[in-house]
Amino acid sequence: MEEFERNSTSFEKEKFFPIILWWKITGLIPMRPKEFCFLDYDCTLKRDSKYFLKIPRSKKKAQSYSELNVENTIRINKEIYESIEEYKDTIPVNLKGKFLFSYEIQSRFLTSKRSYKRRKDVFPPDILRSLLSSFYKEIAGWKTKDFIKIIDNNKEVRNYITPGDTRHFSMCNLMLQGINPLSIAKMAGHVRLGTQRNYWGHIEYFVESFVYILTSKYRVNRLEKELSEGIFGVMDKVDESKIFSPQDFEFVQEVEHGFCRNAIFPENCPGECRYCEHYFFHPQDFEEGIKWLQDGSDLLEQQLTVELRSLLDLYKNMKFNLNTESYSIIDQESALSKANLLNRLIKQKAMLDSLIPETKGVKL
Repeated sequence: MEEFERNSTSFEKEKFFPIILWWKITGLIPMRPKEFCFLDYDCTLKRDSKYFLKIPRSKKKAQSYSELNVENTIRINKEIYESIEEYKDTIPVNLKGKFLFSYEIQSRFLTSKRSYKRRKDVFPPDILRSLLSSFYKEIAGWKTKDFIKIIDNNKEVRNYITPGDTRHFSMCNLMLQGINPLSIAKMAGHVRLGTQRNYWGHIEYFVESFVYILTSKYRVNRLEKELSEGIFGVMDKVDESKIFSPQDFEFVQEVEHGFCRNAIFPENCPGECRYCEHYFFHPQDFEEGIKWLQDGSDLLEQQLTVELRSLLDLYKNMKFNLNTESYSIIDQESALSKANLLNRLIKQKAMLDSLIPETKGVKL
């Protein structure tokens, strides 16, 4: 999405601005699609250099000791605030109304004027889904077959993100940041703490997906430091050992199964070559080198599983006072510590997996 925002034409950006904002906002705040679609035009606030978003939820007081107050004003970062303001500037004055988004605003980009019998001053979730589908087709270049993925036993599964998925992503992301369940529940608009347990089953898959995406980025980024754009396509930039040799670098220091390109070696050395951005995998015995990488990846995967379950156990047993809506500072510090360790392991595994040629890839 960042790449699209940087490289899109003004027409493309205006047409798909709701998609940009959906990705930015709901990826950070666990909002329901309907809440996003019905944001008020004046949904942002700025107080003392702090930025806030008003979410269309009914602000409710807890009805029992087991319930939480529902908040409708959430703090956001400056980037989201400025993106919303930028979007507002693209809306013609005569189309500005009660809501931030509307069918009438988006109808400017329709090539065929079809009869629309519903309210034009609102932006229902099904219109958001339709716009997202257009984004996949027009910007990502997807064909109909790209929306479906075939997995084991010829089972078909969807291969795309829907407007409701980002709520799950943001919930998992908040957990992996070590945010306590009470704060997450209030951000998500949950009345009961137990509701978010439904999302705990997704977090392991979320971590696996994040490792996979980060691995792909590391593969490309490592090579883009050495290659100018246009020499190789992205698919060629996945195995630098096939493109480079040690003689191609100004400085190399021989290390286990390869070379270190850190010019100030051993300063800034993490102590483990497989996790280091300066490491150039170039083994004398390829199979032995691959096994060394695979063993390290398997070990990190085991550690990730253990630490992830440990974090979830901590969440399950965390102490709260629902009357005062407070939580144990000790538990919160423990959660932050475990989350930091998890994120370090995720980055290490992604860095390591990016060294393994895709033909020998790690199955996540």
